[in-house]
This record gives sequence, structure tokens and C-alpha cells, in this order.
Amino acid sequence: MSVSAVYGQVQADSLRQVLSRADLTQEERIMTMGKLAYTTGERFRREAVALVKQALRLSYGLKDGQYSAFSHAMLGSLYMRVDSVSMAREELDSARWYLSRTENRTVKGVVYYMGGSLFDKEGKPHEALKSFFQALRLLDGQQSPGYESAIYYQISNIYADWQEWKSQQRYALLCMQLAKVSGDPDHICSSYQSMANYYERIFRRDTTRHELLDSALYFNRQAIRLYQDEGGRMVHHSMMAVLALNTAGLYARYFHRPYKDTVMKYLDIALETGRRTYQQQVVASVYGMLSDYAIADHRYDEAERLLMMGFMTLKEDISSSPLVMAQFMRSLSAVAEMKGELPASLRYLKQFTEFYKDAFDAEKVVSAKRLEAQFETERKERELVLLEQRASFNKKLNFFYISLAVASLLALLFLFLSYHFRLKSTMQQQRLLAKEKEDAALQARLKTEENKRLELEKQEVTLQAKLKEEEAMRLQAEQQLLQERQERLQKDLLAGALQVEQKNELLQSLQKKITEETSHGSPVLRQLNNIINQDRRLDEDFDNLKSDLKDIHPEFFVRLQEKAVDNLTRLDMRHCAYILMGLSVKEIAQRMSVEPKSIRMARYRIKQKLALQKDESLDQFILSLGESRRL
Repeated sequence: MSVSAVYGQVQADSLRQVLSRADLTQEERIMTMGKLAYTTGERFRREAVALVKQALRLSYGLKDGQYSAFSHAMLGSLYMRVDSVSMAREELDSARWYLSRTENRTVKGVVYYMGGSLFDKEGKPHEALKSFFQALRLLDGQQSPGYESAIYYQISNIYADWQEWKSQQRYALLCMQLAKVSGDPDHICSSYQSMANYYERIFRRDTTRHELLDSALYFNRQAIRLYQDEGGRMVHHSMMAVLALNTAGLYARYFHRPYKDTVMKYLDIALETGRRTYQQQVVASVYGMLSDYAIADHRYDEAERLLMMGFMTLKEDISSSPLVMAQFMRSLSAVAEMKGELPASLRYLKQFTEFYKDAFDAEKVVSAKRLEAQFETERKERELVLLEQRASFNKKLNFFYISLAVASLLALLFLFLSYHFRLKSTMQQQRLLAKEKEDAALQARLKTEENKRLELEKQEVTLQAKLKEEEAMRLQAEQQLLQERQERLQKDLLAGALQVEQKNELLQSLQKKITEETSHGSPVLRQLNNIINQDRRLDEDFDNLKSDLKDIHPEFFVRLQEKAVDNLTRLDMRHCAYILMGLSVKEIAQRMSVEPKSIRMARYRIKQKLALQKDESLDQFILSLGESRRL
């Protein structure tokens, strides 16, 4: 029994751990709070009720009604545990109202299951069955074997009360089958108790069939063993006390004295579990059975003590039935009579009469309340039918109004579309006429523009012809000018050549005479001879220059002098001609018989005369000037 002492703590701790998660959504939190309240409600009812009410407050802000419906159903189940039938009915009515705002079939099935349980508690088995079967239809295919097993358990008990044994057995087997599929120890334990109940009732009809009694005891023992193994995961520990008490009763009734130790074993289990789960009626029943053994052993004082303990236990429970307390008074009266204490026996008998009267009055009150509840239920059902009829009528009326509105809108739409199409057609015709006028005006403008364009093209052709003619004349004039320049240069060159030739003849004759006179050693003559030789070399250089410059157009030198503002000497012009010919500094120095350093200094002077910047290249400038001449 050490495991059962945990009292469902494993499942409760697991649910509390889920609630402590920060990433839990509001919907998941509401469902977890409801399940935790259902788990702990058997022992901590007030805390469970407060937890469900908190879940309800969270659910009211959600659009989906399943969370409010589930929370109201859980709160109703908590009220049913303490027999607060009216409060349970209010909660389940609220739960059913929220079902119209959700499509969740599992929650709908749970609400109808709780509604069936309430009908069964109110003594309305037919209404309970109707609600249970509706719940099963809703849960079909929703993977909820635990809820389905619980429903089959209650259906089996209803058929047992009606003594329809085949139906009881059928639904007890379904209960056990689905309980094992769910793996929930509470549902499995309930299914074993349902099977034990079936075999016990069948055995009472025919006590010669001891195999039925063995089956009843087998399923009771299976349920007790499951409780001992899985008590930490179970929620409904109250069933354990009932199972142990029933098992002790079977052994006491049908096996008699040899099995007294077995009876005492199960009575101890029932007494311990009953005290721990606050089941005062189970505890009182245990004291009653123990008093029977004391009476059989003629221990009347012990029997009276046990009966009095049972009676005091019932008095602690405000829900105890006066009829059960009357039975204890009658047993106490019998024990006092056995002891020979007649005054005490009469006193107990008098109290028995009072409790019996109270039980009768309480039964009348219960019957009145049942009738009142039945009347209230029927009144609500009639109101519901009336509301449904009114809703149906309103729905039809709304449909008529909507149809009329739709027909009116369609007619207006047709008139609007007709007018729109006619207006569109008229506007289209007007646009076509306007477009035709615009096209005609545009055609006229295009013809005018075309004529103007042709006239301009004609003028342009004439102008192009004049420009070509003027260009040809300009080119011809330039060509003539160049031809004249070339002829003038050729004449100058020829004249120079003739002069050089005459000078050479004169110098040759003069050098010849000087050579003849050099034998006399005159320094003046030697100096004169050197001058003549130097002049010859200049003539040779002139010939070389004439050969080098024969391909250079005179226009190059004209543009070069224009750039230098006529500041270039003949030597500078010669230097620029060599650059245009693509000669290097070294090659120019060889041609001009000077050092390369002198050539670089001459290039610097030419660059200054041409007004070139420091970063501008003299070679690039002369080459570009020569290219522009060709163009």
C-alpha cells in the first residue's frame, strides 16, 4: 500500500510541470488546468474548483468555445463529486451553450458524457443513456479510448440496475477493451470492477455456479493488485476502498469461517483506504462487518464499540444517509438486548425510529427535489424546443428577407447594368465620332507636315549639293595652293642646287690652288682650306636633309611655325622633321653630329617655343600634327 500513499501525485506533478512552462499557449494552459483540477479534485476540492474557475476566466477571451465548454464540464464534475447537483446542472448547461461555438468533437463528447453522469446521479437512467450514446457518437474516431471506456462503464451499471445481464456484460467487456487500449490505470481498474459486478450479480441468481463467484473474485483481486502497483498514477483512489470492501463481503458471505483471515485482510485495506480518501460510509461499513464477527464470537462489548465507532463516523459525514444510521441504531439495540441491557436497547430503538423517520422525510425531500429538477429540466427542454422553433422560424424569415433583398439587389443591378450599358454605348458612339474627327484632322495635319517635310528635304538636298560643290571647290583651291607651294619649293631647291654646284666648282678650283701653295706652310691658307672642307660637309648635310625631307609635306612646317608663332629656326625645323620621321635621340644626334645631351636641350627649347605643358610629350604633339596634316 506504500505506492497508493502517493495519491495520484505522479500525474499531478506531471501536469504542474507542464503548467510551469513559459512557452505554453493560453489554450494549452486552460486544458492542462482543467485536467489538473480533475486529477486533484477528489482530495483537494476547493483548490481544484479555484483552479477551474481561473481556467474559465482565461477561456472567455478566446474565440473558440471548446475551452470554456471543457472548463465548465470539469467544474460540473467537481460539483457532482460532492452531490451539488443543482450547481453541477448550471455548469453543464453553460458548457452545452458554448458547444455551439466550437467544432471540436472530443470536447462535445466530454460535455455529453458529464451530462449523462448527472442524469444518472439524478435517477434518470433513460436520459443518461441518451446523453451517453450521443457522447459516443461524437467521440467516434477521435482517438479518446479513456472517455469511451468511462462511458461504457456507466452504461453497464445502468443495465445492471435494470437486470439486463447480456447488455451489462456487453458494455462491461467494451469498457475493459477500451480501458486497456488507453493504458490508464483508473479506467482499467473501473473495467475490472464492472466485470466483477457482472459476475457477482449473475452468481446471486444461481449460487451453485461457483465459477461465477471465482470470476468475480478474480477481477476484484486484479483491480486491487493494479491499484497496489499503479496507485501513484491513479486519480480515483476511492474505488480501491469499495473493491476491498466488496471482496471482503464476498468471502464473508460465501466462504464463512475458514476464510476469516482473508476477510480481515481486505477489511484492513478498505478501512485504511476509506480513512485516507474520506469515505466515511465505507469506513462505517467496515466497522459494521467487524461487529458481525464480534457478535459471532459473543464479544458483545466489542461489537457495541465497533458499531458506535461506525455510527460516529457516519455522523462526521454530512452526506450520510439517515437510513444507514438507522440500521446502525437497530444493530446497537440488538447488541444491547443480547447483553441484557433493555433500557439501552430501547434507547437505541427509539433513535432507530427517529432516524428512520428522518430517512423517510429525506426521501420525500429528495423525491420532491427530483420532481422539481425533472420539472425544471422539462421546462428548460420546452423552452429549448420553443427557442429552436423560434430560431427555425427566424431563420426562415431571415431567409425570406434575404431572398427578397437579394432579388431586389439583382433587379437594381439589372437596371443599373442596363443603364450602364446604354450609357456606355452612347458614350462609345460619341467617342467614335470624336475619334473620326480627330483622325480626319490628324490626317490633314499629317499631309501638311508631309508636304513641309518634302519641301525641307528638297531644300536640304539643294543645300547638300551646294555644300558638296563648295567643298569640291575648296579642296581644289587647297590643292592648287599646295601645288603652287610645292612648285615654289622645287624652284627654290633647284636654285639652291645650282648655286651650290657653282660654289662647289669655284671652291674646287680655289682649293686646288691653295693645295699647290700649302707647300709654303702658310697658316692662313690652311685655315682657308679647313673652311672649304667644312662648307663641303654642310653641303653634304644639305643633300642628306634634302633626301630626308623629300616626303615631308610643306603644310607640316606651316602649322608648326603657326604653333611656335614663327620662332623656330631652320635647325629646330630640321629637329622636328627628324622627330616626325620617328628617329630616336641617339639617331638624331648621329645625323646632326652632336652629343645626345645637346639634342635633349634642343628638344626642351622647342617644347618651350611650342608652349607645351610639362606633362605634354613633344613627340606625341609632332606626330599628332603630322597625322592631322594627312587627314
